[in-house]
Amino acid sequence: MLPLGFRTNIHPVTSARGMSVWFLTLGGVVLCYVAGQVEESRFFALPLFLGMGMLFGGFAIHFNYQNFELHPDGKRYRYFSNILGLRVGEWRQLPLVTAVVMKHFSETPISSSRGWQVPNPLAYCIVMLSTEAANHQGIIVHKFLRSHRGQAAKLTMQLADYLKVAPLLFEPQ
Repeated sequence: MLPLGFRTNIHPVTSARGMSVWFLTLGGVVLCYVAGQVEESRFFALPLFLGMGMLFGGFAIHFNYQNFELHPDGKRYRYFSNILGLRVGEWRQLPLVTAVVMKHFSETPISSSRGWQVPNPLAYCIVMLSTEAANHQGIIVHKFLRSHRGQAAKLTMQLADYLKVAPLLFEPQ
């Protein structure tokens, strides 16, 4: 059996994603309960199947997330979706990695009215692998909200230690 490679295990739950899961789960439970209270069998199936579908949708959203994995041989990587415990993703060739970089990134969303920029930019910390062709290619491992900077720094250090390369932490000016 091959030793384990490096795998991120980050399960981001945004407020919108979390609310969707709660809504689907609560709706599914209510519909399943209603199906149990129906006296005529012809009205039983619709709430039951809708409730089961909502429960399945809620669980699928909650347990489906994308992460990054390095193969134990150190020559391949993949982004995988973790769907109910199964890792699904295509392996790609890993170029020579020269450093693991954490840098800050922000984007200014555009409002829907007349193309004006919204005054509150979204700030992120990006952890990426800097490769031999650094000015042409980099591999993004994960994007964190800036408020989770500590997690980003920890992942940077762990990856650098695993790959035996230098960690580079760029702080905003």
